[in-house]
Amino acid sequence: MSKTRIEIIKELRPHIPTINGEKKSLEMELFQNEVLRPILKFQHEILITYFNLHHKSGKKIEQSFPEDYEQIVKDELHKNSILWNNVLGFILGLMSSAELQYHSQRHKELNKRIKNMIAQRIASTMD
Repeated sequence: MSKTRIEIIKELRPHIPTINGEKKSLEMELFQNEVLRPILKFQHEILITYFNLHHKSGKKIEQSFPEDYEQIVKDELHKNSILWNNVLGFILGLMSSAELQYHSQRHKELNKRIKNMIAQRIASTMD
């Protein structure tokens, strides 16, 4: 019997231990920790590569102070809609139908979280 797309996707995602095992967290936090973080960790290399290939801001990240990296990345993702839409596609493409539906219903808040997490990941590689 072959595996379903959902089974394959979930097997690809790395396990990320949570700080506390309490399920009292907000629903959005659970989604972030159980879905978004593993997908971002799995896609880390491709996110870094793609961002570096398509970064068009006039600011050179390498010439900035380390504390500015994260804001520069956020600004670039905000200003460059092609970059942002493609990066978001890297994340959404690894969601199950149910997860994608959850994202669709809460896309404004979740996209903000995704953008922040991506900015943190990219900035952390530039230190």
